[in-house]
Amino acid sequence: SDELMSFPPDWSHSDRREQVLATLDRLTQRHRHLLIAHYVDGIPTPVLADDLGIGLAAVESALARARRSFKRHYDEEQHR
Repeated sequence: SDELMSFPPDWSHSDRREQVLATLDRLTQRHRHLLIAHYVDGIPTPVLADDLGIGLAAVESALARARRSFKRHYDEEQHR
């Protein structure tokens, strides 16, 4: 399907949890850090921008790229 999965994914099923963890392992360190910091730790994008010393638009763009990368790898992981 071309629809983007919701992020963060539902971790309630152990098989999905394993797929999510395997997918996170396949991401670049930057993408993994951004996704976990924002979606798991709940750090707002303006705080991430300040912490990283980059602009808000750059953080939002990086998060969008990280989500796309996650989705691509997650879809590949499901077909393994």
